[in-house]
Amino acid sequence: MIGLVAAACSFIPAGPGLEIYRWLARVIRRLPHQGLWMHTTLVRLLLPREGALEALAGGVPLGVMDAGLSATATLQPVRSLAEYPGPVWLVNGAFDQFRLHEKRFLAACPNGYLIVVPRASHLVSLAQPDRFAAILGRILAGLP
Repeated sequence: MIGLVAAACSFIPAGPGLEIYRWLARVIRRLPHQGLWMHTTLVRLLLPREGALEALAGGVPLGVMDAGLSATATLQPVRSLAEYPGPVWLVNGAFDQFRLHEKRFLAACPNGYLIVVPRASHLVSLAQPDRFAAILGRILAGLP
């Protein structure tokens, strides 16, 4: 049996929500160094030290945020989840701004589970790495 873990991605990429994020990406891109200082500051404020170091280690491609967000508009995650034959675990941080549609995502899954990680933000695996690893361990232990 195979399964799918979808972490920090329970948002339908369409409409005003997406447009607001695209507008923000365009504004941030116009800042000096494409807003890298703001991104770095927020990462350091919102993540534990080790998670912040991991998030910033490989550099941050801020210049492609708008294009990336635009590309997500072509996705149809609810339909894709409904068509997926295996079990699906939706894992979201309690403070994740992208969990807005998690109930819709869960309802679409023929065999779905929702796990909300306390005190975690959008970057759930970096915000609560031990809890996230434990969740993955429990999921793997339940698979044949």
